[in-house]
Amino acid sequence: MSSTALRSSQETPYAYTPVQPASRPKNGRRRILIGIVVAVLVVVVAVVLAVYFTGIRPKHDAKSSSSSSGPGSNWGDGSTVTTENGTQFTYNNTFGGFCNAGVDDPSNPFNNNAKPNSWTPPLNTSWTWGVDRIYGVNLGGLFVMEPFITPSYYERYSPTAIDEWTLSVAMANDTANGGLGQLETHYDTFITEEDIAEIAGAGLNWLRIPIPFWAIETWPGEPFLAKTSWKYFLRVLGWARKYGLRVCLDLHTVPGLNHSGRGNMGLANAERTLYYIRVLTEFISQPAYRDLIPIFGIVNEALLGIIGKDQLTSFYLEAHTMIRGITGYGEGNGPYIAIHDGFQSLASGLISSKDTAPIAVNDDNGNPGGKWPTQACNAWGSIHQRQWAASPNDCGYFLRGYDDYLNYNESMVAGINDYVLASMDATGDWFFWTWKIGPNQAGAIGSHLGWIPADPRTAIGKCQALGLTPSPFNGTYAPWATGGATSSIPASSSASFPWPPTTISNAVVPVTLMPTYTSTGSIITMPPATFTAAPSSVTASVNGWLDAQDTAGGVVTVAGCTYPDEYNGIFR
Repeated sequence: MSSTALRSSQETPYAYTPVQPASRPKNGRRRILIGIVVAVLVVVVAVVLAVYFTGIRPKHDAKSSSSSSGPGSNWGDGSTVTTENGTQFTYNNTFGGFCNAGVDDPSNPFNNNAKPNSWTPPLNTSWTWGVDRIYGVNLGGLFVMEPFITPSYYERYSPTAIDEWTLSVAMANDTANGGLGQLETHYDTFITEEDIAEIAGAGLNWLRIPIPFWAIETWPGEPFLAKTSWKYFLRVLGWARKYGLRVCLDLHTVPGLNHSGRGNMGLANAERTLYYIRVLTEFISQPAYRDLIPIFGIVNEALLGIIGKDQLTSFYLEAHTMIRGITGYGEGNGPYIAIHDGFQSLASGLISSKDTAPIAVNDDNGNPGGKWPTQACNAWGSIHQRQWAASPNDCGYFLRGYDDYLNYNESMVAGINDYVLASMDATGDWFFWTWKIGPNQAGAIGSHLGWIPADPRTAIGKCQALGLTPSPFNGTYAPWATGGATSSIPASSSASFPWPPTTISNAVVPVTLMPTYTSTGSIITMPPATFTAAPSSVTASVNGWLDAQDTAGGVVTVAGCTYPDEYNGIFR
């Protein structure tokens, strides 16, 4: 049931880089890179809609604001920032944001006073859905390597390396060039503190950070670099806190072959996936991290059409029950749980021959972008989109070839810009895919090309200007969605979608005879960041595990049992 869904090839390599207006200065045998978020595949853009189960953060007021900033506490536009390695850069933020110098003070490492801009509440203030808007960006390619984001690594081992499995195997055999240590070098250098500062300075306020399951552990036979990216994930969390950026954590890979919530190892892979979801939930729900990470995407792009609707629903319900068993229900108890729509489009005709309509043209009213800005206003935005791009096609490097974006004419650029503005306006809450494409820095691709607005708020009203009336999420949840004590999942739903599911597609044995694991192993607890100079009163409660009553063991194989290969499910 667990899915290692192949990332959509429509995620094209266009780094998010705002441009100032003129008036202002796949798939190999063992491919397991997944991506779940909530995505409706539209045109050539992976648009993602998030669905939330119970859990809202506290409604509390900020303990400090920009008015309390001062020397030695917070820095705003023009401040000089010294990084951990001693290098310096200037923090440019003309939107009223300020970074928190206190985060660099070990005596107060969990300070949540910072804010990225004037319209976003600081981390220590409640986020009001429908009022506060997500202007987010993905850190794609940082901890989950993808050839169209980090091509230099794949080029070195071409044509053997086509995904992170084959890349890891090739690297491990290449000890002369550093072996798997090359990946740690990438984790350390691909995204820097200056990138995070630039994201805040661009008017953005959220990060979506994809991480792989091998940040937690690997099992014998899995070639990935285990337990290494977590250290750098924690570092990015520290930077996000410093600049006031909220985080959507996305479990971007899970055990098994693509869409492997099917076949003989589907159930066992799902059990292992649920365990990793449990481990991450325990960590991010701690008081020190819960305001920083309000959303948890539990599986990336699970392909409903292959896994099956009933089976996937059963898995999601089991995950929900487990997560809320850890966090409890109601305000302040755990993250929002983001799940994928399985690529089941909510609008008709989106994946059809009509999707080849040109974008470098005007519509009937003379607006740039042809039909696409209108399409975005009419079809996007059920709740929020967590992966979308400005690319008009999937012709990028390591996809279908090169895309000659540097030579787009004015009509093409204007059309893409209108499409981007319409997409932003229609959804209201979004995460752009993605911030950086190696070897280009964030400003190298789009800063002067005109398709990303310098201020994301300029998108507000775009659909109305096109004569349309989109209905983005207004922040009003049904009672069941807010985690009230009297409104949990109905018993009828649990009965209709039991765990484990009664059938699993493409399995050669009934569910009752399928391989399973046992919860008798040692529990994995993810370590928090270390602050050697911090007083114990600050760090004592931050131990990586929220619920002391959650004492079930870790998932391991049953002693003496022989299992099929978890990546192909073949019985030997």
